[in-house]
Amino acid sequence: MMFLTVSTLWVWPAVLVAACILPLVLHLYDPYGIRKYPGPFLAKFSYAWIFWVGISGRRSQIIHEAHDKYGAVIRISPREVSFSSPSVYSEIHSFSSKATKSNFYDTFGSIGVRNVFTSRSKADHVQRRKLLHPLFTAQVTREFTPRTVSLVEQLLNEWESRFVDGKYFDCVPWIVWLAFDSIGDFIFGTSLGMLNSRSDSVPFVRKSDEKTISLPGIISMREQYNYPVGLLPVWWRPLARRIVSKEIEAARTYHAFVAHRVEQRLSRNAGLQSEDVYDLVGRFLKKSKAQNEAFHPDALTSELNTILVAGTDTTRNSLIAAIYYLARSPDAQRTLQAELDSSPTQDISALPFLNACLNETLRLYSPVGIGLPRTVPHPGMLIAGEWFVGGTTVGVPIYTVHRDENIWGARTEEFEPRRWLSEDGRELRMDADALKTFSDGSMRCIGKHLALAQLRVMIAAIFKRFDVILENPEAPLHTEEWFVRKAIECKIGVRRRGV
Repeated sequence: MMFLTVSTLWVWPAVLVAACILPLVLHLYDPYGIRKYPGPFLAKFSYAWIFWVGISGRRSQIIHEAHDKYGAVIRISPREVSFSSPSVYSEIHSFSSKATKSNFYDTFGSIGVRNVFTSRSKADHVQRRKLLHPLFTAQVTREFTPRTVSLVEQLLNEWESRFVDGKYFDCVPWIVWLAFDSIGDFIFGTSLGMLNSRSDSVPFVRKSDEKTISLPGIISMREQYNYPVGLLPVWWRPLARRIVSKEIEAARTYHAFVAHRVEQRLSRNAGLQSEDVYDLVGRFLKKSKAQNEAFHPDALTSELNTILVAGTDTTRNSLIAAIYYLARSPDAQRTLQAELDSSPTQDISALPFLNACLNETLRLYSPVGIGLPRTVPHPGMLIAGEWFVGGTTVGVPIYTVHRDENIWGARTEEFEPRRWLSEDGRELRMDADALKTFSDGSMRCIGKHLALAQLRVMIAAIFKRFDVILENPEAPLHTEEWFVRKAIECKIGVRRRGV
């Protein structure tokens, strides 16, 4: 049977011609009024350029280089504009901004109910933040700190027994296990057991079938679906979902894993009435009961889908980066150790050089470095003195903001904690709000204070006990970037300090 007949032979050439001509027509018609902005040639006509950049593993660097080449305002797709100015970041992300999350976030909410990350409505987002805020206060963070300290001690004891004095090893899997155990403990009241098993595999029951899964692996596959599909225009996404079926199944598996853990936690009723409940689910249950609020497990599971990923991504990648930069900067490492040795109390939250090292790490290595995409509301809004019509997507890459010499001074690619300090080194000179690692305004990361507290504890514990060196100090930190910029390998050696 012939599939092509004389009457249908014209169809495919017509489709090909239309595919070539339509982008040119849209470019000339310019429905978003952004044709005047410079940028990569292909980005004028097609989403192929931003898609290629997105899956290259180097999006933040490529967009940064494009700004260096084309200027402060560039066009990166037929409807998206990227700005490099930190002041524009404030315009787009401030509490008063009318810009909303773009449809990029819809792919992250592919399973079930929306959550605080995927919600695009500002009113809905505010309500979700109000619900979760009591679970992330400074008091909650302080009460959980001893649990973090205990897990870090377990990690360091393992390092001391296995690697001290002479053995180089890849610290990445160890930090991954620590991050998942810590966030798992914070959420569910028990660690995921990765440090104990020295493996990223966790038990999982689905439809009475008990097995083990690589939780970081499942989450990584999930992101390899959510992120690239989100870069495509909405009319291409149904086709893309057919191609990434394995990644979609990984997203379903991850959701089922979190739901199973919530069920396990709900079945442990003992202790819910006591004052020492420290895990997020336990606190949420107590809060709901005390305030006579309806409890919806599916809604909580949806929020935890994001919290577990965001918490582990921030901790693991920021801590690995801090280890790398301090191991590569012996002077900074010695200064930090001297400060830790001379600290009269265990309260490390106000130590200036520790905070400077943490801030400088987050400046150079923000786990999310891309421009968080926002949609201009109808009929439009002024940005940087220019009118942008409704429906235009806008963003300011965090990676680029963190390298603006007008804010950070010279040598922005160098790890220099002292740029944060006064001349006498006794206090922070720069405002940490200049960092956009946790975003700004009403969409600021709700777990910011927990993440910073955990990172301080972990960095302090590692460098108070060990001198840390890199196997190859000249090599860059090996990373790949999807939505999150992930450290892939970091080989170090540790030596017990004589303190």
